Amino acid sequence: MLKKDKNYENHSFTSSFGIIIIILMVCFVIVGRVKKTESAIFIKPEATIKAEAKEEIIEDKRIGDLKRFFNRYDSPLAEHSATFIEVADRYGFDWTLLPAIASQESGFGKKTPSCASFNPFGWTSTTSPCGYYRFEGFDQAIKHVAKRISELSYYARFKETGDIKELAEKYCGGSPDEWVKKVSFFQEKIKNEALF
Repeated sequence: MLKKDKNYENHSFTSSFGIIIIILMVCFVIVGRVKKTESAIFIKPEATIKAEAKEEIIEDKRIGDLKRFFNRYDSPLAEHSATFIEVADRYGFDWTLLPAIASQESGFGKKTPSCASFNPFGWTSTTSPCGYYRFEGFDQAIKHVAKRISELSYYARFKETGDIKELAEKYCGGSPDEWVKKVSFFQEKIKNEALF
C-alpha cells in the first residue's frame, strides 16, 4: 500500500511539474509576442514620420494645384492629376511636362482625335487605322506616354539633358521651335499659378 502511495505521489508530482512547465512556456510566448508588437509599433523614428508626412503634403499640393489648373480650362484631365504627379516622380520628369504637352497637342484633352478620344498627347501609332494610339482611358494614356518617353532610345538625349528641345525634335518633328515655345509657356503658367 505504501508503495502504491509513492507511485501516486510521483505521478502527481510529475503531472504538476508538467503543467507548470506548460504554463511557463505559454507565458514566455505571450511575453515574446507583446515585445514583438511593441517593437513593431516603434520602428520608425519620429523624424522619419514627420519627413514622410511633409512629403505627402507636398505631393498633395501639386495634385491640388494641377487639378485647379485643369479645371480653369474645363479639362477632362483634372480628375487624372494624381496620375500625372505619380508618373512624373516615377520617371524623373518635371511634373508640369506632360500636362503642358497635353495643352499643345489637344487643348488639355478637349480636342483629341475622334478615333482616339483618350489620347491627349497626339501619340501616334503605325498600327492604328487612324494613325493615333487608342487608349482605354486617360490614366492609361498618361502612364503609357510617360513610360515610352522614359524608355525609348531616341529620347535618351532628352533624358540626359532635360532640354525640351531635345524631346521636341523626336516628339513632333515638323516645327520643334514652336512646340517648345508653347510647351514651355504652359509649364511656366502651371508653376506660376501653383504659387497662389
